[in-house]
Order: sequence, then structure tokens, then C-alpha cells
Amino acid sequence: MELWLYQRSGLSGKVPVSGVRWQTRIGGAGILEFSAPWVGILAAEGDRVRLLREGQAVFDGFVFQTERDGRGQRVLCYDRVKYLLYKDTKVFRNRTAGEIAGEILKERQLKTGGLAETGYVLPLLAMEGQTLLQMIRKALEETRAATGKEFVLYDNAGEMVLREAAENPAGVLLCGENQVLSYQEKSDIDGGTFNRFKIWQEDGRSGFRRVTVENDGDSQEKWGVLQYFERVDSRLNAAQVKERIAALRKSAGQARRTLEVQGLADWVCRAGTTALVRLGTEAAEVCLIEEAEQRFSGGQERMSLRLRRL
Repeated sequence: MELWLYQRSGLSGKVPVSGVRWQTRIGGAGILEFSAPWVGILAAEGDRVRLLREGQAVFDGFVFQTERDGRGQRVLCYDRVKYLLYKDTKVFRNRTAGEIAGEILKERQLKTGGLAETGYVLPLLAMEGQTLLQMIRKALEETRAATGKEFVLYDNAGEMVLREAAENPAGVLLCGENQVLSYQEKSDIDGGTFNRFKIWQEDGRSGFRRVTVENDGDSQEKWGVLQYFERVDSRLNAAQVKERIAALRKSAGQARRTLEVQGLADWVCRAGTTALVRLGTEAAEVCLIEEAEQRFSGGQERMSLRLRRL
């Protein structure tokens, strides 16, 4: 493991570390915390930090907080998603989520490493006093509701990327035979699962009103009525509304199954990527990593993951 510090003064150097914690989650900035003994080069706010594992960069970000005492320094860093956590007011018309993300990233001068074509065009996205990341995530949520496709935005070691979640493998098989030390499975229908979909359209100026309702009778028998309600643009035609409901049924019509894993660290496992998971005698399943934490301390490397079955 190598950690490099690049000071704004132009000095740079490799920093010996006694502890490292790297945390990522979908919808948040990546966090790197490290502890180091007193060395010739000290971190300061705004310095760039780059962490490499076996020659591969896993984090590239900037120092936001430092603490020092007689034993050394402790440093808190964020990746570039941090710069999207500041508020603004914006209006977008006839843009895809990918185009909205691209415009915001360009405005904030954040380097991109590939933004996926998200396809669905949002007629209007107007957000006042919200963070830039909330704006992008709202566009991605609208895209998922309309198409059933989930996209993730994150900082890939110095480059902002937007990728379809189901097609973004970390290239890892997690199982008891290699690195899983313990795990906990959870299945629930609390909050994100629906079996009745009600879409409301109304235009007060023209007097137009249309309400579209679809039910899943089988799951209603098992779970009761779990209603999803949404008011959408009155300009959407009946076929577009049906497509939206079909996508919602696909993405939110089943119980949500999550998995928490404790294991030996694998630094390619980060939020926004998928991993193959095989537990016991079950067949391997593709799971999306929603949160990941990699830790190095006392010569040992461990990780904690929260995954969702796709």
C-alpha cells in the first residue's frame, strides 16, 4: 500500500501510514482517513492525496481536515464528489440525466472518465436550494422510474464516471472459501416495495386530468396494499405512463434483499460496482455494493460491505 501527498506548494512525497480507512457509498462522497507518524512532509487543507494498492490507484482526493499531536498526524480527505455537496438552484429542460451530470461536472471543472448514455429525456427538472448531487440523483431516479435502469455516479480515483449499475463489475467473487468471515442477510418490504401504482396527471390551465392505476393482485394478497403515488408531467401520453409503471414494477415490485459482509479486504470493492456473491450451497448471485469500507490497521486489512441483490 502506498499513500502519496502532493502539496499545493509543489512538494510531494510518499507518506508512511499506520492506519487507513477508505469508505464509499452510493449517493455520497468517498472518504479517506489515515494516520501517519511525524514525517518531513505534513498534510494541509487542499493538498491532494492518492492511495495505491498493488500499483493500482483506489482513491484520489483532497485534504479537508488535519489533526496533530505528539504521536503524529490524522488526516481526513474527500474525493471529488464532495464538490457536488454544495447548494445551488438550477432548471434543466429536455435533458437526459447523463447530460445534466455532464453540465454540472463541466461547470465545476471536474474531470470525467466516461458518462453513460442514460437515454430517458426529462422534460423538466427544476430544483431550488438543493445540492448539485441531489440534482443529479433526482435525474437518475427519474430515469430509473421511467426505464428500470439504475445508474451510479462516483469518483473513480480522479475521474468522475457515470455507469449503469448492472454493467459495472468489480471482478470479485465473495464466498466463504476465500474472504467472507461473517455475513447477515435481510429481506424487507418496508418503504421501497410497492404493489399498487397510481400515476396522476393534471393541467390546471386546460382542465386535463388522467389517473392511471395498476395493481399486482398476487403480492397484495401476501403483503396488503403498498401504494406508490406520483404526479407526472401532463404531456406524457398513455403509452409513456404505462412504460413508467412497468419500469416501476420491475425495480420496486419485489422485496428488497440486502446483505452485510465482513471479510478480508479487497480494495477493488467499492460502492457503485457489482460483485458475485456465493454463500453456502447457494448459486452465485450478482449484488450491487451500496456501501464499502476498507481498513488497514496493525498490519491487517479488513472490509465491511453492504450489498443489494439485483
